[in-house]
Amino acid sequence: MPSCDPKPGEIWLAYVEFLDHPGIGKVRPVFVIDVESEMCIAIAAKVTSKDLSADGSGRCVPIIDWRECGLLKPSYLRIDQKLEVAFENLLRDEPLGTLSPVYLELVVGALSA
Repeated sequence: MPSCDPKPGEIWLAYVEFLDHPGIGKVRPVFVIDVESEMCIAIAAKVTSKDLSADGSGRCVPIIDWRECGLLKPSYLRIDQKLEVAFENLLRDEPLGTLSPVYLELVVGALSA
């Protein structure tokens, strides 16, 4: 288990279970929006390579500086659901990168609406 200290605004690599198939999941980047350190949980938004906003719902925000954040391909932040990721499911000892504070404000605002 990594000894990690996630902070809001960082992108981490994590094992994330599928909401509709408990016990089954995949490794994916997540964008940390809040941390509950006493419970060892990061509240996060999914990072995806699929632009889900094409249907007009506006559920994704493009990450303009995706390369600088350690991502391997053009990526988007999903702003339609938040995840709880246990620290033990964070797969590295450090984040892939950090996004500018404007992304954090945008995602927190969208998830609070």
